[in-house]
Amino acid sequence: MGGSKKKRALNTRQQPAAPATVGAGTGMFMRMQAACDRCAHRIAPWRILLEIITVTAIFALGIFCRMEDLSQWRKIESRTFYDGKPIHATFDAWFYLSLAQDLIDGTYAQPDEKRGVPYSPRRPEPPPLISILAAATAKATHASLCWVGAVMPAILGPLLVVPLYLTGRFYGGIMCGLLASLVSVLYPFYIVRSNIGRFDTDCMILPFSLSASYLLMRFALIRTARRYAYAGAAVAVSALFLWWWDQTPAAVCALTGLPLLAALAIYYRPALREGLIFYGILACGAAAALWYIDPALPLRIIERLWREFLYITKDQSGSFPNVGKTISEQFVPEFANIVNSTTTNSLSFLFASAGCVLLAWRERARILFLLPFVIMSYLAFTAANRFILFMIPLAAIGTGYAASCIYRLLHRVRPLDAVACTGLAAVLAVPLYTHNISSTRMPKEPGFMVQAMHRIREITPPDAVIWAWWDHGYALTYYARRATINDGAIHGGELTVFNAIPYTTENFRLAANFMRFYVGRGMPGMQRVYRQFGNDPARGIQFVKNVLQAGPEAARRLLEAELKPEGNCTTTDDWLRFFFPGRARPLYLVCDHLLNRTAYWWYWFGSWDAASRSGTHPQFRPYEQISFDRATVRGAGNLAIDRASGTCLQDNRRIPLARIDMHTSGRTNTLNDYNRSGLIFEFNREHRNGALMDAGIADSVFSRLFIRMLPDTRYFRPVINTPPFFQLWEVLGDTCEP
Repeated sequence: MGGSKKKRALNTRQQPAAPATVGAGTGMFMRMQAACDRCAHRIAPWRILLEIITVTAIFALGIFCRMEDLSQWRKIESRTFYDGKPIHATFDAWFYLSLAQDLIDGTYAQPDEKRGVPYSPRRPEPPPLISILAAATAKATHASLCWVGAVMPAILGPLLVVPLYLTGRFYGGIMCGLLASLVSVLYPFYIVRSNIGRFDTDCMILPFSLSASYLLMRFALIRTARRYAYAGAAVAVSALFLWWWDQTPAAVCALTGLPLLAALAIYYRPALREGLIFYGILACGAAAALWYIDPALPLRIIERLWREFLYITKDQSGSFPNVGKTISEQFVPEFANIVNSTTTNSLSFLFASAGCVLLAWRERARILFLLPFVIMSYLAFTAANRFILFMIPLAAIGTGYAASCIYRLLHRVRPLDAVACTGLAAVLAVPLYTHNISSTRMPKEPGFMVQAMHRIREITPPDAVIWAWWDHGYALTYYARRATINDGAIHGGELTVFNAIPYTTENFRLAANFMRFYVGRGMPGMQRVYRQFGNDPARGIQFVKNVLQAGPEAARRLLEAELKPEGNCTTTDDWLRFFFPGRARPLYLVCDHLLNRTAYWWYWFGSWDAASRSGTHPQFRPYEQISFDRATVRGAGNLAIDRASGTCLQDNRRIPLARIDMHTSGRTNTLNDYNRSGLIFEFNREHRNGALMDAGIADSVFSRLFIRMLPDTRYFRPVINTPPFFQLWEVLGDTCEP
């Protein structure tokens, strides 16, 4: 039975020897796991402190990445600085800086007399939170307001790591929260929106909106009385958000209202008495807020949402064009652009998308608190690239959640789990960081333009009105401290058409008189003419043009034939004084490098026909540093014209020209006339600037001033003349003495 003792002893000696080689590796791995367990046990009491330190380090990295452009700006200070102060990277910066300066100077009063002349809008009341913070910081630190405005978004933007870490930690644990925070502050689109010099409300939209969503989620899911602390915090954050983004209250209500509805409709099930108290407080608070702000606020929000929808979808509304068509951030992005501006590569985007899908599958109900960001992300694909901003939290949380799934899958294989996730974080973050340091975000206004605005402040009267394209409106208000007619907040389609008419028309008298008329009468004056023609804008605008081009004497017959008495205009002389109001305020026209680059759009607005609801997009391409000889005309931007054949090489195409004109010392010389139809090339020999263009824009007031420099001095007198960069013309116009 069973064999001898000798055989059993031999088996006993051989049994442990068989797995000896396997046990060595396993034992070492077990020792590593034991060491990891001991390390985890030792740092457990310090876990929260380590999380805070890590999140703080990510926050510091976000600030560093946003300040990094400053080193590149220093290398080209003539383009990025003026008087030792940085120039800002968004037009809206000067709106909030102007309000901050008013707060510092104690001149914050109603209305805002330097905007929207002649009927200026009211300043925001209360003042925007961003302007209050800038003014308070400048006062406390005695720093330049320009520097405060430049640095502030780079510090505020990375605050997104706080709500994003808390949200990611809630959904997927510490690993999810940390990795989501890390990639979020490195996504290119978010860096652009909160970079140095980007003094705008964009930098805090995500921190506020995600904080409100997180707090409302905690309010919904906690069953103890502590949930009301979260509810109170959510209300406070939402109020600050509304104050911060005061220009778009409808969007704030949508971003914070949807999570609140989800919390109340799906999760909040209190006892009867508790619910009555809560809903009573909520209703009273909402009623008090509406009474204080505006009882009609809900209707205004609905109306504003509709107008915003028309604006971002670029749909035609009324007789005038949608300005949203001209703004780059309103364009519908291609999928490749979305990837490049978020994760920067397709694999990372797919990884983030997989995490989002997995999160939505596992957290079907709780994912509703991120619904506002889902809706806004959908709009990024279908409406406008400005909504890519709201993809940042989703992509970050999706990335973090996918990583946390990998971490949990490898959790039993320590330290492989930590090594794998650390390597994954490096693989995701390094390309984002490299992309950031390889690109530089530049200021919106070049140094020469800011210098010109300071000169405007020095040489024009304090009550002067500066007629410039609306992009310059905010900057002129801040740097020149002079009044404008149009800017980034009031640039509706109708006003923008009026803004462009003086540049587009071919008649100097019409251009000067139109500017004088609008500065004197404004939009109500135009609408008064509309009423004379059955509220038909097309006929009204054409009549205004006919009258102003004819001048006071010849216009008398037009007025007698067409207009009826209205209000204080009972006679033809009254109507003449209405159309030719005189020179109550000094008026100046700006022609500059920006108009060279945006001719495709301002000419379209200026040529707009309200009857057919269409305008003309011109062919116009500017050039600088132009030189010529007997055989060729050359210039910057690879300009090459063969004078013998009359062809211009552009974008690898040979374009036949109608003629080549040279302007110098107030005269025009036709260098070559090819006796055929086609584009015209004109250039100024002294300033070496010119353009390849069609006949319509070639004869416009803009081209005749900026390229030809052949004004009708009865209506336009040069004040600053430094093409191809900047011109300032005093506008005279006809008067009709009483």
